Amino acid sequence: MNFVFQPAGSVSSMPGAVEGLAFLSPKPLDQTWFTRVSRFPGAGPSRVILTTSLAGIDVHNVHFPLREKARLLEARLLVRLVEARNQPAIIVGDFNSHCDDEPMLLLFAAGFVDRWGGSEAEWPHEDRIDYALSYRLKAESRLTAIPVEHGTRGPSPSDHPGLLLDLAF
Repeated sequence: MNFVFQPAGSVSSMPGAVEGLAFLSPKPLDQTWFTRVSRFPGAGPSRVILTTSLAGIDVHNVHFPLREKARLLEARLLVRLVEARNQPAIIVGDFNSHCDDEPMLLLFAAGFVDRWGGSEAEWPHEDRIDYALSYRLKAESRLTAIPVEHGTRGPSPSDHPGLLLDLAF
């Protein structure tokens, strides 16, 4: 597997804990970079948007903050980043937003498409805060996101299930 991790900042309430984003892929990652997200008072640890290029598609990983106003600012930054690259993109991560919250509505209005492939029983639509979105992905491409159970060995890297993306051309 190909792996990259980008620390964003330490978590003050948990000594030694680091907030960050990662990609794990069976395919080689062409290049990887990150964009720092401006700090918003009271919005938690520092944030980054981690981006990689995979088979000519930008893949952006995000972890939006808990405060709505900070999430909206990060959503606007994400739209600017994706539109500036002007190519197909996949955006994944913990958006800390429900589908009808303002940050998600902004992303949907900008042309981002929810690619959830799980059932409502696996994660009810109104309670979901993790998403796999696409932007200008070719019609013949298939992207499906399904939840992954927590591992049974060692500590979990997250406080909720991850997403497994299946991308085929």
